[in-house]
Amino acid sequence: GFWEYYLNMTETQIVRFDTCGTGDAAAQEFDIALFADGYNLNENSTDIGCSKCGTLCIQQSQHQITLEADLYLVQIEGPHHLRVRCYDTLAPSKAPTTPSPTADPTQKPSRAPTTASPTEPDPPKFNATIINTRSDNAFLLDPYSRYVATATLIVFDEQKVFWPIQNCKECFQWQYRTVSGNDTAGVWTDIDAASNTQKVQTTVTNVRQNYEGRAFTTSYSVTLFVYSARKNANGAVSTCGYLDDDERFFLPGNTYEIRLTWSDRIDSFFISATSETFVSLETAMLPQPGRGLCIIQDVNNTVPMEPWSLECALWDDSEILEYNVLYNGVRLSPYFEPDTRDIDSVAPEGEVTVHVLVRFAGDATGVTDITCYEIVAEFPTLSEILAESDDRNATIQWMRDTFFELYSRVSGTPALASVVGDIADSLIELAIITEEELTAVLINGLEGIAENLAEGA
Repeated sequence: GFWEYYLNMTETQIVRFDTCGTGDAAAQEFDIALFADGYNLNENSTDIGCSKCGTLCIQQSQHQITLEADLYLVQIEGPHHLRVRCYDTLAPSKAPTTPSPTADPTQKPSRAPTTASPTEPDPPKFNATIINTRSDNAFLLDPYSRYVATATLIVFDEQKVFWPIQNCKECFQWQYRTVSGNDTAGVWTDIDAASNTQKVQTTVTNVRQNYEGRAFTTSYSVTLFVYSARKNANGAVSTCGYLDDDERFFLPGNTYEIRLTWSDRIDSFFISATSETFVSLETAMLPQPGRGLCIIQDVNNTVPMEPWSLECALWDDSEILEYNVLYNGVRLSPYFEPDTRDIDSVAPEGEVTVHVLVRFAGDATGVTDITCYEIVAEFPTLSEILAESDDRNATIQWMRDTFFELYSRVSGTPALASVVGDIADSLIELAIITEEELTAVLINGLEGIAENLAEGA
């Protein structure tokens, strides 16, 4: 890890880092870097900083540097043991020697004289820190729900080298890592929207500017939005949205740490910062299939518009689970049932995808706290049934009678309406019913409802 110390020099002195450790010298290997106002002194001098300092016990080989009066940041990587020793610089000679002046000096000196070693301009001063990393979502009851975290970036940039900071959105990177049961943290992984179907957004807001002389300090509020996976591509709530765990950042039953990093490079100047503290996030466990599965019983022989049966077995904690089914975005039952056989519906036709919704009994209704189990089923089609029929006219009549009986009951039953609507399209395509007949049945149904309301009044 990194340790940081401040070294306050009140006068110019020679500083020696006595890095000869005690005990096992090899165990004291560490690196030293010096910074002044965010400027890394090591970048322009090979004489500043040292690597594997703890092995240097010979004084002549230890890190030594002359530092002017200023406040310095000493950054040390690795466990360390050292002493900082300061010595006064040698006083200048009271009788300095000079070379003999020229006997014939120039009468008209150059207006723009050149020197062998011109004075270098002062390098720009800058540094940054990230503080107050926080979130109101310390625990996600639904691991697939929306998550928000915020941090504050403070940048000192006297000459505005990296200005304007908020325009470089790719310079900000949120990261997360998994913390296991024994508190061992995994590797940091970028929360990268570009490689994930789950929508992620980072916003940067300039919240404060301070001017002190030429010094320039700016604070930024940086917010991470991980949008709910229980939404479809249009942003509408959908119980089974993007729930592929391979496309998710936070999975059920885990603990995570979250941090913000920021870095930027302009020409030869580089600046970076990492959250001083991490945000902890815990996600609830959802029902898990384990060795279990869900199937539609005898799907190949289940005729469209006839009742069909769902069975789920061998799930973990099955004794405290309850179920529902999602078809075309509509729940087939208004309630979650402890027995899947109590979910009533009629079979569609052809290949369909349904989602079995599984939750722990007693959870609140809604779209959260639910595990989605996908089933791709192949029901017989109406055209196949008609082609295999020994009595085509009788089969057509059965289709008409069954459909119109179901159609008369769709009002107020969205689940039934979803299935019947798909069946209607196929029957019209096969010329078994007409759109005019559908309209007439619908009008009669509306008139019957109106009559019932009038009688009740």
